[in-house]
Amino acid sequence: MHVNLPAVFRSFALVMCVLVVPVCTLPEAGGGAVDPGDEGNEVVYRLEWDLEGADPHPEGGWILAQPDGTEVWLERGWLTSYSAELLACPSEAEAERQIRSGWAFAGHGSGPPGSSAVTQARVEALHSPESVEFGAPLVESGRWCQLHYLIAATPWNALGLSEDGLMVDRTLRLEGTWFGVEESLPFVIETDLASGTIAALHPEGMIGVEAAALTLDTSVEGGTMRVTRRLATIFNDVDFETMGDVDRAKAVLSRVMKDVSVELLPGEYLHEEFSP
Repeated sequence: MHVNLPAVFRSFALVMCVLVVPVCTLPEAGGGAVDPGDEGNEVVYRLEWDLEGADPHPEGGWILAQPDGTEVWLERGWLTSYSAELLACPSEAEAERQIRSGWAFAGHGSGPPGSSAVTQARVEALHSPESVEFGAPLVESGRWCQLHYLIAATPWNALGLSEDGLMVDRTLRLEGTWFGVEESLPFVIETDLASGTIAALHPEGMIGVEAAALTLDTSVEGGTMRVTRRLATIFNDVDFETMGDVDRAKAVLSRVMKDVSVELLPGEYLHEEFSP
């Protein structure tokens, strides 16, 4: 799902998720598994880019091979990570009800952000991606099963915003050239649409293994949420020959969200400097 976020209304209550299941249940903010009377533990969010399959271009940026045999030179690019928040595990009764009805727990309430929320937007440069700390909130005691990650239009107070304010009111801007079989096409893809996803928490190196999904109990410990996006695949769903500007932007947003993964690292990794 993609949605326009007007510059005058950046409320966290408009958090949207990309639905990958038939029905999206929407628990109240915080959920029943949280004990607000307990202090909890620190949780660090780190943003990283997986550069496997992306080849550096001698003039800067990256060469990205496409599934159809063509190539894209991503010369410059920016994306704004807008927020991240843990989602409380459903109660046993709620989980059983969802299983019986064929529903999946993959949503976010419309209330105010909880203690696990990071809402300080950050602009990331895709032509020179870095591993950055997105935030380190003290999360109240509770059991957390998933993470909601949102990219959206850039506010003026975003970290990483250039002095010229190029990314203000933009979620994404990509500049480069598509090299087809017989032609090349310079492009600029930009949008103010927002897009988000819900991801389960997995141990390091076990992304996609459903049986390995973890629960973080912040009454016992904290940890690091490593949120990884894949650079090499961001244009995989773009048809440069037939798509217009809006459809190209939507295809990129959807692909970025599709390839998001979240690894839960133990507490000793708190604030450690990672290399992408």
